Amino acid sequence: TAIGNDSSYDMIYAQQAYAYRKLAGAILCLSTSGNARNVNNAAITARACRIPVIGMTGELGGYLNSLADVCIKVPESETYKVQELHLPVYHCLCAMLECEFFEN
Repeated sequence: TAIGNDSSYDMIYAQQAYAYRKLAGAILCLSTSGNARNVNNAAITARACRIPVIGMTGELGGYLNSLADVCIKVPESETYKVQELHLPVYHCLCAMLECEFFEN
């Protein structure tokens, strides 16, 4: 909340993306509509820092679809349903990363 208080809540994730720019292999941006300003600002910042952007949205993708290098769009538009469909996707991504980094 300090970033939001000091600058703007629209920039809260963009500031973090910029701070991690030298460490980040990629950034995962989640937005049910694909139009969340704070998430899209993070994607814009990441692209400016040459950090690959993975988007997760509902079926239309919104603006995030055009910002992401890869956009995973689940086949739903109602917020709660999009969030439910995102669960297995990011659990799968986490399992794949764990296998990559922690198993021989």
